[in-house]
Amino acid sequence: MRASLSQEASRISSRIQKVLEDANVKLGSMATNVLGKSGRAMLEDIIAGEDDPERLAALAPGHLRVKIPQLRLALAGKIRSHHGFLLRRLVDQIQFVENESHCSTNVWRTSADNDRTWRKRLFAGTRYGGWIEWQRGLF
Repeated sequence: MRASLSQEASRISSRIQKVLEDANVKLGSMATNVLGKSGRAMLEDIIAGEDDPERLAALAPGHLRVKIPQLRLALAGKIRSHHGFLLRRLVDQIQFVENESHCSTNVWRTSADNDRTWRKRLFAGTRYGGWIEWQRGLF
């Protein structure tokens, strides 16, 4: 299940980049991870209707601040309302998939911990490790 969630997140990320490219926004060429902290901040502003490359580039933290002139050029696209609509849906989808993946990981860890606990109980105790007692239903 986690593998399929990871694949779905990858597909959604590709769709986000395609929508941005359709709007002639080349964020992927400047930011190594469009869905990273700065990329998501820019996406949220694009979704909110911001299309000024100066303001969008001002959201860049850390290492992207060095590239602000190039970032302005990369963000100078023709963002239309349908791009914002599609991006909102895709960002919501990727957040859902990431939350599901996180929940899946926690469930897997919990079940693995429970499995280890039962194994310890099962093979503890007697010379046979409790196996015969377990088969007879004495556990």
